[in-house]
Amino acid sequence: MLIHPDFAKELGRRISALNSESTTGQQSIETRFTVAAPESIRKLVGAEMKLIQSISWTGVIGLDRADGQMSMRVAGMPAESAGAMKLTADGDDKSTLNYQGELHVRIPLLGKKLESMVGGQFDKVMQAFETVGNDWLAKQ
Repeated sequence: MLIHPDFAKELGRRISALNSESTTGQQSIETRFTVAAPESIRKLVGAEMKLIQSISWTGVIGLDRADGQMSMRVAGMPAESAGAMKLTADGDDKSTLNYQGELHVRIPLLGKKLESMVGGQFDKVMQAFETVGNDWLAKQ
């Protein structure tokens, strides 16, 4: 579901994206969301910013686990979050997705301050990601 174009489209709707476009591969998806930039960073990025999210599954381990990678970056800005995903079965009718990653903004003197601002946008996407996932699974 995480690499399904309809999932990405719904995620875009939930984060109030002005536009979203996805490109899928066999085990991957890259989605570009155009979102309104937070007021606090508009002088740096303009009224809108493009968030680029990439998800890829790198391997299935047995019948109860899959590993993957997820990254998110801001186009035109040295800001990126990257990490690993682990999807594990929890019984016959439940699964758990864990994501562990780091966010970096590489701008001297401003990086740490911008990390919290950009991190807020990334957090918004990840919270919507969980909600869309739960809703998606509830419909199955």
